[in-house]
Amino acid sequence: MPTTKEAKTKLDLIIGKSRVDLYKPIHIAEVLYRSRAVGDFDIAKLETFQNPSLRWRNEITNKLAGKVSTSSARYQHDVWNITAMPTEILTILDAENKATGGAVEKYIYSRYGERQGTVSSVISAIKKAAPKTFKLETLLELFVKESGIKRSIDKAYEIVVYSLFETIISAFGAKVKVSVSEDSKPILEEFSDLAKVLLGVDENKLFWEQTAHIFRVGVTNAADRGLDMWGNFGVVVQVKHLTLNEKLAGNIAAQVE
Repeated sequence: MPTTKEAKTKLDLIIGKSRVDLYKPIHIAEVLYRSRAVGDFDIAKLETFQNPSLRWRNEITNKLAGKVSTSSARYQHDVWNITAMPTEILTILDAENKATGGAVEKYIYSRYGERQGTVSSVISAIKKAAPKTFKLETLLELFVKESGIKRSIDKAYEIVVYSLFETIISAFGAKVKVSVSEDSKPILEEFSDLAKVLLGVDENKLFWEQTAHIFRVGVTNAADRGLDMWGNFGVVVQVKHLTLNEKLAGNIAAQVE
């Protein structure tokens, strides 16, 4: 049987790999809290808490950060697999947590506080920046130097690309226009529902126009199906944090359909 020290090492590994929101560590903390304070399930039997524990975690992350995980249910359940926090390890943490009046829970949330403190320092640096003094390299270096947010550097690049694209598009004053000819009215009458949903036009409205914009997809990891941004003028954007060379560029281009 694993020791308490080995169980803590496993927990630290999960915390270290987690992004700034610490969804998986908080998931573990809330199962431990529920087991200690309520005790309405058997922590040694995954099926007794696997599904309801998603709700317990979501209630807390919603209070702390105003959001919940948008990853697939399968990905969220991975926290309990053999390579993460299997019940064999969880029961050891549970015993330690009960014996110490919730020390394991407190430890997890203290690490969450540290991670959020790092995020706050980045936000503060951005707020203090001025157009003439701001250096993008300095901002990105924070994500490299600060271990707590290093895994989120891809999101930093995504935000930078979004800001650049949206600023340029807005500066252009670009417009998106959709129109169909008068000759199309008979077809529009026949396929009015489809035309309204697909193109936003009907026999009484043959034309519309709106300002061009780029939008972030706004969901995490696998849930976004690889898309990071989309434009209301037909483009989709995927941002990757890679060192690009000729060979890699060729491989990427070859996979575009």
